[in-house]
Amino acid sequence: MFLFTSTTQHLKTKDAVEYASKTFPDGEFFVELKTCVKDKDVTIVHSTCAPVNDNIIALLIFIDALKHGLASHIHVVMPYFGYSRQDHLTNDNTTIPAKIVANLIGNSGIDRLSVLDLHTPQIAGFFPVPVHHYSAMPIFADIINEEFNQKDTLIVSPDAGGLKRAETLSDMTQLPLMTLTKKRNISGGIKSIQVLGDPARKHCVIVDDIIDSGSTLVRAAEALLSKGALSVNAFITHAVLSKPVELQALDRLWVTDSIFHKNLPEKIKVLQGALCL
Repeated sequence: MFLFTSTTQHLKTKDAVEYASKTFPDGEFFVELKTCVKDKDVTIVHSTCAPVNDNIIALLIFIDALKHGLASHIHVVMPYFGYSRQDHLTNDNTTIPAKIVANLIGNSGIDRLSVLDLHTPQIAGFFPVPVHHYSAMPIFADIINEEFNQKDTLIVSPDAGGLKRAETLSDMTQLPLMTLTKKRNISGGIKSIQVLGDPARKHCVIVDDIIDSGSTLVRAAEALLSKGALSVNAFITHAVLSKPVELQALDRLWVTDSIFHKNLPEKIKVLQGALCL
């Protein structure tokens, strides 16, 4: 049986768990199951996207409702894991929020968890339950093989941290790979982007896991175009998009359905299927 929450309402199945939910004036969340889940295996599909804290609490309440309903096995499919970018200590006076949230979810009574393209693979080790870390790269590879000419296309990593992801996509598509590097200023902002390689007369495909403000992606595209790239497309797993994004430098932005948005600019193409296990 499947329980689709407010972050994944666009998904449908005949085996869906029906429920009623509401939010009280003070922000508290309430849920009541309308389907009997006793002795059933139930999969919750729920992204902890914005509003992140509200969706984390909602997930915990959904899990507890299933436990009280005597579900025999609870599997959480969490395509996007909020707090994934806070996965390490930045100094001695900080904490690791990704680990805190992973423990909250992992100790809530679930039996296993599936997540899509964690910001860093080691986050899976923060959860005290078995984790299936799956990837959007096969979906991206299929589209690239269909839409792009093999002779004049490059896979591009936007930084050294995303190189492994880009290498995987390069292997799947048999396309050459190049990378960019970022120079940061004292405050941590990006001072400049350096192109390591020659994108001249090539169609460049940037691959990354998250797009939020989009400013870094746009600057990367502009850097490639300034070096003679014919076009720049981007394939990004999680479209956080916390504010409107200017995409003039991109031909198209391809994202998965890990985070549901009602209205997106025409340049953004949502690829269905990332939630299918």
